[in-house]
Parts: sequence; structure tokens; C-alpha cells
Amino acid sequence: PHTSPPRLRELDPLIESARAGGVRLEVIGDPAALPDLPAAVDLVAYRIVQEALTNVVKHAPGAAATLRVEQVDHQVEIDVRNESTGAHASTDSGTGLASMRERAQSVGGSVTADRDGNVWRVHARLPLRELDGLGGDA
Repeated sequence: PHTSPPRLRELDPLIESARAGGVRLEVIGDPAALPDLPAAVDLVAYRIVQEALTNVVKHAPGAAATLRVEQVDHQVEIDVRNESTGAHASTDSGTGLASMRERAQSVGGSVTADRDGNVWRVHARLPLRELDGLGGDA
């Protein structure tokens, strides 16, 4: 059987998994309300949410968290915030954060991850359309 890559509109299993892992997750925005995304952007967005929520479960079990997904201008913005337990050692540690950044850059987007007081935040901006020249010499 053929399977399609996961899409941003199909976040329910990730949300339920985070909640089953003890995260008190509030979801803001409706990914189904977004315009159709290019396949590469859609997959990158899904994987960023997946990694960010996995990190919350792993590093801040039981924490309150929010997931916001919405269109802002010509971009999809993803914002995952959680109460920090101090386990997120730095913005450069681990392969998960580096992977999120690389994925975002591959489609012309960006990811930042940092602590603000007792809140850990992962914020991604991805284009709604594929950009010309990606994957080449750019």
C-alpha cells in the first residue's frame, strides 16, 4: 500500500501523543484553515511540530504548553512554548534543534529555539510557497 507523507493538517496524533505523555497542551489556530502548502513545506512543518512536541514530552513532562500554527503574511508560523524545567540546556544542544533548523532552511524558512525566563520556545517561519532556486547553488 502507498502512504503519503504526514501533513500539517494531520497533527491530531501528535497532539494526542503529547497529551498522553503528560503535557497539558493548548492548541491555538487551525492547521486545516491554512492554504494548501507545497509538499516539502508541509512535511517540514509537520516534522518541526513533531520534534518540538517530542522535546516537551522528553524535557518537560507534565508541563503546560501551547502549540500555535497560523498564517502570518506569506508564511506559516509555528510556535511551541512550554514551562521550562531547566532541562533544555542550551539553544545549540542536541540534534533535534539542529535538524529543525536544517529542515526549515531547506525550504527557505527559519527556526529559533530559546529560553525566555521559565518558558522554552521553538518558533518556525516557513514560506507558503516554494522559493525558486532552493536546493541548487543558492
